[in-house]
Amino acid sequence: LICVAIWVPLAAAYKVQFGRLRRKLGKCSTLALMHALFPYALLVQTILSPLVDPPGLFEYSWTATSVFAVAASGLGAFLVNYSGFLVVGHLGAISHVLLGQAKSAMTLLVAALLFGTSYTAR
Repeated sequence: LICVAIWVPLAAAYKVQFGRLRRKLGKCSTLALMHALFPYALLVQTILSPLVDPPGLFEYSWTATSVFAVAASGLGAFLVNYSGFLVVGHLGAISHVLLGQAKSAMTLLVAALLFGTSYTAR
């Protein structure tokens, strides 16, 4: 609950900053938008990461497999961000949020239909 109370306003501020930057830059490529916005996002995440990530990063025994998994996860994160920037760059921030909500609803629906997942009202 505490993470939600912190993260929701930050996510909203991120979307607002994204919209401002998009209007300021005008027509530009998706990678140019990412290049302009990511330094701010990196600063915020660097400050918040120690608060939400579990301790023990430096004690973890890194293997080739774990390094590959982290690199693959980073590539996946880049691709998710790139697709999000494509949507926001072409359609706007509200469309990005609505598509995210639709994706969540479809995920729940598919899980219920294919895997028989049941949900409670709580």
